[in-house]
Amino acid sequence: MNITASQTSRDMLAETTSLLCSLFFYGPPVVFFGAPWLLLALMLMGPFTLVVTLVAALAAGAALVAGVALLLAAPVLMLHRRWAARGRVPDVEHAAQPRDGLGRLVAPPLR
Repeated sequence: MNITASQTSRDMLAETTSLLCSLFFYGPPVVFFGAPWLLLALMLMGPFTLVVTLVAALAAGAALVAGVALLLAAPVLMLHRRWAARGRVPDVEHAAQPRDGLGRLVAPPLR
């Protein structure tokens, strides 16, 4: 870009505008190329690395807890499905209602 005496400020502005507008056309590949380098540069900083490590450890711990919970809940869910197929699902509503000393349901108070 040679600036000569014959160029006016309007010509320079038009040339600069065309250069800036080309950035939007070539933008996404540049971002995809530059983002890993930016992440690498930030990873070289201690605090950022510590935060990323803690977030990754918490995510791995949450995945581990969710996996164990699913493994423990699977037999109960399968048993419930088998009971539902046979029509013998335990009645949870009556189990939570108050009972007297003989095991009979106590009527709720009138409102």
